[in-house]
Amino acid sequence: MTLKQVDGVVTGDVIVLPATMQMSGPAHGFVEGNVLSISYRASGADLTVTGDEMIGKSRLGSTLSFRRK
Repeated sequence: MTLKQVDGVVTGDVIVLPATMQMSGPAHGFVEGNVLSISYRASGADLTVTGDEMIGKSRLGSTLSFRRK
């Protein structure tokens, strides 16, 4: 996932594996407080941001965890 934030608006790209799920592509969303709500092809997620980590659930029910490199 590569994201860029300008004010409260977030845009970028998401890569979802396996590729056969066909969910990779552009992403867009917004930040309110410490919550990132993001949409991407066929799904999206609500993630709580704490420091360099984002944790939450996809709209399909999968648990997600990301850490900044």
